[in-house]
Amino acid sequence: MPDEVAIDASVAIGWFTPTSDVDAKYCASILEGIIYGEIRPIVPDFFQIDVHALLKAHRRDKARFSAAELRAAAKMLDDVSCTYATMGL
Repeated sequence: MPDEVAIDASVAIGWFTPTSDVDAKYCASILEGIIYGEIRPIVPDFFQIDVHALLKAHRRDKARFSAAELRAAAKMLDDVSCTYATMGL
């Protein structure tokens, strides 16, 4: 059974940008664990929305991503099987 690991958008951004605020090696190890089925990510309700917004902000502010790269990142995020932790508001 895979380990459950709570992650937020800053970790996912690290999968796409090497200058993330979160350590790049940590982000890469989390993604590798997800790919190999060793980690099941637990994410907040708005995880994908947060990641998409941050990627668009990077594109706008630093022109790092083309529209095609943003679509590829969105597809990858859609393909990641996550467990959503609902925030009891």
